[in-house]
Amino acid sequence: MKSVNSSIVLTLSVLLLVSCGGGASSSSSSEKSFAPSSTEPISSEETSSASSSSTQTTTPSGDLPGEKPIISEDGKTITYGLYPNKHINDASLISSLETSSAQIANGWFMYEGNFYAKETARLYNSESYQFDDGTQINEGELYWYTVEPIVWNVMKSESGVYSLMTASIVDAHDFYHGYSPRVSAENVVYANNYKESDVRNWLSSYFYELSFGMADDYFAGLEVDNSPSTTDSNDNKYSCENTNEKVYLPSYQEVASFAPSIIRAKTSDYARARGAWCNVRDSELSYNGSYWTRSPSSEFDYCAWNVNAGGYLSQYAVDGNSHSVRPCIQIKL
Repeated sequence: MKSVNSSIVLTLSVLLLVSCGGGASSSSSSEKSFAPSSTEPISSEETSSASSSSTQTTTPSGDLPGEKPIISEDGKTITYGLYPNKHINDASLISSLETSSAQIANGWFMYEGNFYAKETARLYNSESYQFDDGTQINEGELYWYTVEPIVWNVMKSESGVYSLMTASIVDAHDFYHGYSPRVSAENVVYANNYKESDVRNWLSSYFYELSFGMADDYFAGLEVDNSPSTTDSNDNKYSCENTNEKVYLPSYQEVASFAPSIIRAKTSDYARARGAWCNVRDSELSYNGSYWTRSPSSEFDYCAWNVNAGGYLSQYAVDGNSHSVRPCIQIKL
């Protein structure tokens, strides 16, 4: 576990111990009590007897939800890490969360061994959206969400190394907040430069720390290819140098190679309430959203490539904060 997140790990450990009916004589003993019992990934067979509800409970071994990768039986998906997901529409549970949950260091809440988040809704363009349970989303209203292990599509696997992309759209974010190039004595950084983008910074700091703050033991080091050949043109003058990443976005060429069933993605309840645009006019694409690639347009220095609700690649201005993200990671099992 990373030392930078020790306060989160410690708080979670103490809360888990209390929720299981025990007590902790010291902070060091509580962290030891919930250290991973094994560094091996868990197969879906090992968890077949666990609850299939949307929230996750602690296991007898004391492992935290999302701490270990879980491979599906068909090998097509892996669950790993944690992020807010589904809206809670249970009045009794909400009442208990309001009165009895304990807030932890990263801002989430814990109640009876499960994680929850709450946030005020900010809808895209005051659109009329609903959560998956049919509840109307109202601008400025506070909602509770389950925090669940993230489901990742397996895009490629070789020698125990898995390249993954989230199965759904998890959050909304702009690519960069402005149009104008950043000019210095040494160089010019265009608005669609991925290395210097807001979304890359958000992925590598906020998303990574929040989702994997409890354990990132399985991450494989990765140099991400940002060369022109990964974009729409081999002569793309707006491409940036390669970057070393733990979390990143797919490229134009990577998306172009995906099957249609993988390219299209639905917004989560949480993403919808965080300002993500989604399709509500076509029933076949209902609540599908649009998400960024890391690839700059070769035509406009203020545009980057984006995947729309139908699964087509389009160029959009980088400051569109109603567009969303499907993070990618690489792990070694």
